[in-house]
Amino acid sequence: MSEKSSNNPFTPDAGTFISHKDAHELVKNYMDQNANQKHTVTRAIFYGADKVRALLDTPGAVGIRVYYGLHPNPGIGQPYSKKMVLVAVDKDGYDIPGNPSKAPDPNASLAKGPDKGGYLDDGVPCPDQCPGQ
Repeated sequence: MSEKSSNNPFTPDAGTFISHKDAHELVKNYMDQNANQKHTVTRAIFYGADKVRALLDTPGAVGIRVYYGLHPNPGIGQPYSKKMVLVAVDKDGYDIPGNPSKAPDPNASLAKGPDKGGYLDDGVPCPDQCPGQ
């Protein structure tokens, strides 16, 4: 197996901590773009530390990738709810249980990752759960 170059972006220290000011600007830009949905647009989704740690503890995981998703809401005013799907990623940038944007392989092992599914969903959305906001 060949050695990966030093500019591999899939490392345990990927990402950058930013200031409150920069975080505020990013969130404000998002809210401004969605001003017509101010009381219904999903602003954030909370995931518990135990679930996030379980993803990070997946054998071979060096980080987490977040996919955006939409859950259909038939018969409700909003046709979809915004969702996030979190998945453990290996050092080569591959989603450990498989890429969720591709149809599942029916022959693939189900024993990959936390709770045998390998994907984290059902975080707590804001709104409705937005203490202090």
